[in-house]
Amino acid sequence: LHQDLVSSKTENQIGFSIAKDTMTKQIHIKRGIRWRLLSTMIGLIVGLLIIITIIQILVQNKFLERELDSHITHIKANIQTRDKTLSDYLAHLTENAVESANFSQITRIIKQLVDKDKDLKYVILSDYASKAYIHTQKPELEQKILSSTEDWFAVNQSSALIHEFEKEGISFLEFIVPINKNTNPWGVLRLGFSLDMLNKEIAASRIDIMKETRYIVIWSIVTSLIFIVIGIATIFMVSTRLSNPLINLTKAVWKLAEGDFSAMDTIKVMSRDEIGILSNAFIEMSRNLRESHRKLEEYSH
Repeated sequence: LHQDLVSSKTENQIGFSIAKDTMTKQIHIKRGIRWRLLSTMIGLIVGLLIIITIIQILVQNKFLERELDSHITHIKANIQTRDKTLSDYLAHLTENAVESANFSQITRIIKQLVDKDKDLKYVILSDYASKAYIHTQKPELEQKILSSTEDWFAVNQSSALIHEFEKEGISFLEFIVPINKNTNPWGVLRLGFSLDMLNKEIAASRIDIMKETRYIVIWSIVTSLIFIVIGIATIFMVSTRLSNPLINLTKAVWKLAEGDFSAMDTIKVMSRDEIGILSNAFIEMSRNLRESHRKLEEYSH
């Protein structure tokens, strides 16, 4: 009987040793939960911040583009109001010059205005046959038939019109005003204003939009790093709080497997959650095993 008990105890110790090695491997694997939680948290934070950043950039760009369009419309309205006054004034003087067939005075006035106004790039006076009488941009074309697309477009207009076009890389806003001679249609007066200043302002505004977008991206990256650091610290604290009681409980199981029934005295139940319930169950199991072991020793004795 003694030999059977010794043999049984040896087999149990071997089994406990194998179980201990298996538990060690399992516990080592379960520690990977911390890193999985950590990677999940980081991925979630980064994903959410990327989505929020994209939405914020789209909304901000849309708002800035809308503000830019409104600003451009306002500037163009001011330009058109100012330039219309000038074109109406010149149209009135031109009609008087056409009726008197004396273009010298109106030519002098127009050239003075072109020299003073930096935005006014040219003034062209032509009849409906497209013959130029005044051409401040290319004086050599005076008394000649103009044949460009913009020229034919202008002479085909019977009412005042604002024509915006681009030629040779320069944007123009052209005021086309019909000229009458004795209440009969005679030709058109064309005032070409450069939009270079407006385009430069638009380009500067778009650079500001790009800077604002870059600022949002940088701020989002900094925010992401802050949240990632906070997430790592939080995951470590939570995982440590969850894993330490399990590790202590596992160590107590090993001691109990080696026959040390005092291991249950080292277990302290600090919570009433699942880990607390498991700890209470283990303590109760340890008491039952110790009592059974005591009775078995008495029986063996």
